[in-house]
Amino acid sequence: MKVKPEATYRAVRDETGVQELEALVAKSAVCAMDTEASDKDPRSASLFGVAFSVKAGEAFYVPVTKADLEGALPEVIKARLQKLFAGRTRFVGHNIKFDCVLLRRHGIPIKHVFFDTMLAAYECFGDWEFFNLCTLAKTLLGRDVKRYKDIVGEGETLLDVPFNELLGHACADVDITLRLYHRLQKELENRTLSEQFSGETMPLLRTLVAKECNGVRIDIKAVLRRREALAEEAETLKRVVIAQAGKEFDLDSPTDTASALRGSSSLAEQTGRRLTLTQLEHLAGTHSLPRLIVKYGRTRKLGRQLEAICEAVKGGRAFPIFSQVRWAHGALSSTDPRICEPDWPLAPSTVIERTLRERMDDPERSLEMLQRVTGDEVLKRDRRDALEHFSPMGKDAARQDLDQRDLLLSVAIGLSNAALSRRFLIDRLTAAGIRQALEVKYAKLFKWLDTYRSEVMNQGFAYHDGKRKYLEGLKSSDIDKRQKALVSAVRWLISY
Repeated sequence: MKVKPEATYRAVRDETGVQELEALVAKSAVCAMDTEASDKDPRSASLFGVAFSVKAGEAFYVPVTKADLEGALPEVIKARLQKLFAGRTRFVGHNIKFDCVLLRRHGIPIKHVFFDTMLAAYECFGDWEFFNLCTLAKTLLGRDVKRYKDIVGEGETLLDVPFNELLGHACADVDITLRLYHRLQKELENRTLSEQFSGETMPLLRTLVAKECNGVRIDIKAVLRRREALAEEAETLKRVVIAQAGKEFDLDSPTDTASALRGSSSLAEQTGRRLTLTQLEHLAGTHSLPRLIVKYGRTRKLGRQLEAICEAVKGGRAFPIFSQVRWAHGALSSTDPRICEPDWPLAPSTVIERTLRERMDDPERSLEMLQRVTGDEVLKRDRRDALEHFSPMGKDAARQDLDQRDLLLSVAIGLSNAALSRRFLIDRLTAAGIRQALEVKYAKLFKWLDTYRSEVMNQGFAYHDGKRKYLEGLKSSDIDKRQKALVSAVRWLISY
């Protein structure tokens, strides 16, 4: 008796075959797709081919390189693919934004970008460590999928492996993507996330595709002004450090810095031949000179980050790669250049695109949201009366050069005293005192947050205004994971 193969994977290498595939896809309401390329950067990668699956266990791979085609020209195949993607069929992918940007660069836009299995898994499981296809296939489907590096050697691309291996890899990935789609569609429904996913997460993905292709408008003059201000601040800090140390040394050298600190009688015994950043931040909580050195280093780092943005902006636009899954609390992320990260130096006002600006770190907006959801009238009064000089801890804290907005928000989201100490370069006793003072002053706010955290723990997800944020760590037996999940739950609530 013949044993039916578990999966049927076929190559489509001529124009007639693509026409037949086009007809098959056109009859399907949903089709999984996946591109094969030379690189992980869709802005520069070469397109090798596209895989399709409309039925579990069945997949097709269409190469677009001349060597892998049989009598057809790559341009002709691409034209057929362009028609295929322009129909009514809704397309599913894993990290489909990559595929969209890559295909659009090659003149093949996808008309209906419907579902992303990576984003759906993130929506359902929030703070999992990995959302790659192999991990999800194993975790959710119990299936093993070969990774890219399992078949492609170092310094090679998929064109360097036998065609049958490329075919099997491409078809297996798209087959698994379709199976994950059906699995995650049910998971979204069970968690009451379907509407949120289709109404917010996927529209944002489609917007990000356009931003990656067309660029993000940046107020470069404002960025340059900020960069110059940081450079001046760094120079001022450097002069103060040299004066306090009593000698010239290279502040950017860990060895020279350690040597300079050993010259201080109060720090000699606490300083080794080299200092890690963690050690330096620990000393900064209780000693003036290390605190100034850390501030100098942080200021210089912010300046370098802005410099990278300035170098990347062309014609007033940046062309970053965005991620919707990097941060457990749902914040948007970008690389090359990084323009929207928590604690990043680029102010929201310098990004002209409203869709992105509204998703960037904005302490004032987060404070307003915190006050609104908790109903704390003391905070409302303080924000109204203080205007630009909001100072919940009073003038003494302001004189210590502590960021008052960040201070309250950091305590509100649940950072530990150790984390507060590192962030604000204060000792842990001071951090504990600040926490206690804020909890007394804004009693209603912190009581509301305590109740919110308890409910979040009981339900297994954060919630607000009809929206949900699932975080698997809330159900973990690991105390650290639960605490991180609770911090993420509040950060998601107030977009901070």
